[in-house]
Formats: sequence, C-alpha cells, structure tokens
Amino acid sequence: MRVVICLIAISFCLDVLWAKPVHLRQNHLVSGDFLKLSDFFVGIPQDKDEEILEAPEAGTSKHYPHVWVVRLAKNFDLNWIASHHKGLVVSKASLPKLSREEAQALVRKFIQKQYPEKLTGGEVDISIEGQYQGGILNKKDACVVGVSWREGAGFSAYISDGKVMSSFVGCVSRVAYVPVLKHAVFSGVEIQPQDIEYIAISSSAMSSAIIQKTDQLVGKLMGRKKVNPGEPVQHKDIVEPIAMKRGDTVIIKAMVKNISISLKGAVQNSASIGQQVKVMNMQSKRIIEGTVQDSQTVIVPIAAK
Repeated sequence: MRVVICLIAISFCLDVLWAKPVHLRQNHLVSGDFLKLSDFFVGIPQDKDEEILEAPEAGTSKHYPHVWVVRLAKNFDLNWIASHHKGLVVSKASLPKLSREEAQALVRKFIQKQYPEKLTGGEVDISIEGQYQGGILNKKDACVVGVSWREGAGFSAYISDGKVMSSFVGCVSRVAYVPVLKHAVFSGVEIQPQDIEYIAISSSAMSSAIIQKTDQLVGKLMGRKKVNPGEPVQHKDIVEPIAMKRGDTVIIKAMVKNISISLKGAVQNSASIGQQVKVMNMQSKRIIEGTVQDSQTVIVPIAAK
C-alpha cells in the first residue's frame, strides 16, 4: 500500500514539474493550415505541442474569446493564469497570388512537356493574351491541369490551385529578334551601335510599326517620346538626322533622262536624306525644290520635253 502511494506521489510531482507556466500570445500571425497549442500559448514544450483545429482562411482573421481560451487551457491541463479577458486574434497570412507572367511560365512548361510537336520548326514563344478569366489563384499550389487547342496555334489553358480554377487564352508563335535600346537615349541624340541590344519577340506581337533591323535604328536620332530600355522601338519614335540646313552650299543635280547638270545652290530649309528641300540656284537666283540625296547633293528631276 505504501509503495502504491509513493508511486502516485512521484507521478504527481513529475506532472507538476512538467506543468510549467505558459503565457497567452498576443495577436498572432500563422501560415500553416492547422493551429497548434503553441499558436495560442508561449512555453508549450515541443513534444507536447499538437494540432488542435483548422487555421482561418488565407488573408482572414478569427477572434478566439477569453472563455474559449480558458476552456482550451483546462482541456490540456495547462498551467496558465489569465492576465486579461480579451481573448486572442489569430490571422493567416495571404498567399502570394499567381501573376500573369508566372501563369505564362507554367503554361509554357506544360506545353513543352505534353505537346512537343507544337513547338517544332524553330524557336517559338508561348504567350498569354490579356488577363486570365476566373478566380485569383495562389502561387504556391497553382498548376496547369489541361490545355485545349483552338484553330491554328491558339489554345485555352486551365490552371488550378486546388480550390479555384482559372482559364487563360494564348497562342504559340514564332520568335524574332529585334533591336532595342540597351539604356536611355535622350531626345535629339544619335543612336550608336553600342546603344543597342536584341530581345526575342513573338510574331503575334510583331507589327510593321516596330523597327526590326539594326540599320533602321543606328544613326537615327531619338524623337521627343521617351522609349524605355528593352522595349520595341517604333518608327515614329525616331527621326532622321539633319543632312543639310538653311544657308549650306550644295550641288544641285538636274536630271534629264541620262543627262546630269550640276549647279551650285543655297539651301533654304533644313532637311534629312530622302526629304524634300528648297534650294536657290546661285546663277539664276531661282528657288527650286528637290530631294536630298546626301549632305552635299540635291536631286532635281526635270521632265523631258
């Protein structure tokens, strides 16, 4: 009998030794799907910590009143003395959302693996057109669950994070490399070869307005509109350098069939190569109009009689 009493006393003493005081947390932010005792109380031994209930939805908070916290402490025989009666607010962090660029990368990887035959015939780009339709997806769990092909190289891709499904419309297109500005070039400054680098652009994004060749960019002047480095440059963004200006002395070449007559002339207005310019014949003082051939020459066609 004495032995039994001693064993009970020893067991009680050990329980008392384990039951160290714990303290209620302040408002707490969690990231997991389940809440543990340690999400409510500070001082819970690791081997005694366990999951007790589901966490709030991502991006939301839940208030656990004082009465509920008291009951929790009693159910787990915690050595806790309440210092206030406010309870506790537990919040779950918002999950990072899947961006359009990240969705495009997921779709690209899926098509490369599941539909390699769609990517033959040279370098291609897989692009998503516009914003995706459907709910907002969390980045952590998002994955492509299927692709349905439309006419040509178009497709609809379906991405799910396990709770929400969204659809994306896109296409597979050939890639071209176009010259772009490597860094900012100010208005009126001539573009040099060292100012240029190349980027890949899908054929679906290509247009006649975009400069596609290096010689269409080098030697030209930046216009008034600012063009960001790395972005396609359009023809309207640049201007031809001035080849001649008012007061310059140039050669006027009057062309009649295969006969060329050269005269000296004075430029009346600034112009670039290929543009029309007015020049004054130095002998006759007559003002005529011609086309700038280079910085020294103006071509004036004369109709044969």
